[in-house]
Amino acid sequence: MQHGGMDGYNQPQNYSNQPFYSMHQRQMGHHSSTPHNNLDTPIDYSSLNSTVARLVSEVQNLKDVTQNLLFSNNELRQSNDSLKARIQVYEEAIEEFLKTNRNKKKVGNRNVSNSHAALKPIIHPYFFELCNIDPCLSKSKCIKLLGAVKPLGNGEPHEMVSTKIIWHPNWLGNVDDDVNALYINEIVNLVWENEKVTKSCRQAASAYETQSGNKGAVAMIDTDFASDILSYDSEEDLSADTLSRWERVKLVKLAFYVEGSKWHSVDYVAFLRWLSLRNMQKNEEHNEPDMDAADDTTRPPATKCRRTNNTQKHRKKVFDLAPAKMNDNKPKSHKKNVPFKSMVSAVWACDHADDKFLDGTEWLMGFHEKTAQGALIKENEEYLQELQRWHEKEMDGEMDADETAV
Repeated sequence: MQHGGMDGYNQPQNYSNQPFYSMHQRQMGHHSSTPHNNLDTPIDYSSLNSTVARLVSEVQNLKDVTQNLLFSNNELRQSNDSLKARIQVYEEAIEEFLKTNRNKKKVGNRNVSNSHAALKPIIHPYFFELCNIDPCLSKSKCIKLLGAVKPLGNGEPHEMVSTKIIWHPNWLGNVDDDVNALYINEIVNLVWENEKVTKSCRQAASAYETQSGNKGAVAMIDTDFASDILSYDSEEDLSADTLSRWERVKLVKLAFYVEGSKWHSVDYVAFLRWLSLRNMQKNEEHNEPDMDAADDTTRPPATKCRRTNNTQKHRKKVFDLAPAKMNDNKPKSHKKNVPFKSMVSAVWACDHADDKFLDGTEWLMGFHEKTAQGALIKENEEYLQELQRWHEKEMDGEMDADETAV
């Protein structure tokens, strides 16, 4: 029996030799009259293969970058560990050096601890400062910058940049290599000189506090707050200005020089130098050896100011850099001490309004002016006057800047 109009569904169709997408198009045609032309478009396999190849290449590049980062990170970690280990070795070498020198030099008992742990906070700042790294930065950043220091190509232990000597130890070398031995010796000298100055000032400050009743004098004495006593290898390392200052005070060859800090008030510098002179006089009265081999920064006033004639026989054993060459490091003590306001210059306090300073020791204000003429070593008096003029000039410049801003 013929069934007209139904042959499209009842008669079997043979799709076995037709492409899949054509058969799919026939099936879909039953449900929609909309043609699907996109299915008729041939696929560009070459373009697809090219895209896939690029993706594979990018993924490989990312893997390479990741591996390089991991490698670099591992290398930095190893370098950091190596640097810490070498610093440990240098610390121990310095400690041993101090012990040896203590037995060799009969200049009185040194106020430098034999304890390795106690030496760390004293020594570490010098590692950074000698390599021109600000020790006030975070510890991790300081170590990273220190690890980046490379030895000089000419084999010299340091270079002169402007008026500052910058050391270049060889971290990958041996402790007793020439460059490293000189570097360690420099740190030892600095630790010894600064500690000795601090010790003499602390003793004199204690006596002054008892006699005058002015409290806080001893609390002001902190090695980290003192001026830096630095050395040099030859006269050629000094600028013409610095050389003339050295010649002016007629010191022995290669004498230490003092680099002050801009945050020091003139009164604080005067007080320290006054204390140093008092310590010299005390030792002389008791026929004791002069412990103050480096007359770093010393002075302030006794309540009864009187002219003394014997001060001029005492001589400075260091010379001062020009005030303009003072460092601008912030006051930072490893003992967590904070300076009194009276210890800080007006210009510094104005420029660092957010820094916190302690109240008290108002007696220090005007100490320089109250100190009688002749109460200080002549060269110290001259330097204090120069320092006072420099601070006044800086204050005038600050005021002019404020007026311009207004």
